[in-house]
Amino acid sequence: MTKFYFHYTKTAAMLAGLLCVALPFTLHAESINMNKTEPVIVVQATGDEQAKPDIAIINLAVETEGETADSALNANNGTMNKVLDAFKKDGIENADLMTSGLAIYRVEENEKNKKANTPLYRVSNSLSVRVRDINKAGKIFDEAMKLGVNSVNGITFTNADTKPYLTNARKKAVAEAIAKAKTLAESANVKLGNVVTIAEDNGGNMMMPRLMAASATAYRNETNFSSGELDYKVNVTMTFAIEQ
Repeated sequence: MTKFYFHYTKTAAMLAGLLCVALPFTLHAESINMNKTEPVIVVQATGDEQAKPDIAIINLAVETEGETADSALNANNGTMNKVLDAFKKDGIENADLMTSGLAIYRVEENEKNKKANTPLYRVSNSLSVRVRDINKAGKIFDEAMKLGVNSVNGITFTNADTKPYLTNARKKAVAEAIAKAKTLAESANVKLGNVVTIAEDNGGNMMMPRLMAASATAYRNETNFSSGELDYKVNVTMTFAIEQ
């Protein structure tokens, strides 16, 4: 009985030892398989779509001065109200008129207020005007200048609906990426597989002006704005499997 027990224990110990040796080997082999990287082709591409803008955004401001902040503000309000009334008569809706900034501050001492021995305050009231008829942009701009606008921060052009242009740009970007991947696969003598991942660059969807310019003719002639074209860009990154 004692011999049998001893023989059983010895056999069990041998089996346990073998398991201890085999187990780390098995785990290590699984780890190698899990870390194995499948071959892929990664490409980046850009798609762009041109569009003629249909909206002009004019950023302008009225600046006034006065011996008190209140007097400077009153003068500014009077001028700005005239400008707003004129815009509305030209068919611009309230939704397309937005105050983009208002600043009231005391002017540092200069020759003007030093001689008068009085403080001087300045008020700057900025307005963003969305003109939905680009052909009227020059006329509206000139009218604003005549009514007292004395600062212009620029004009930009855009489209009321940008989705169709961005959609076309995306399609072009994906088509370009697929073409690139096919060329790489053929050059490397491998077979292109399915799409693994596709991502749009968050820095994309850019709207860049093309040949945009603004010009003013001689005094009292109408200001002419050239809107040019807008270039909508979308960047994509695509990963393709390589068939084994």
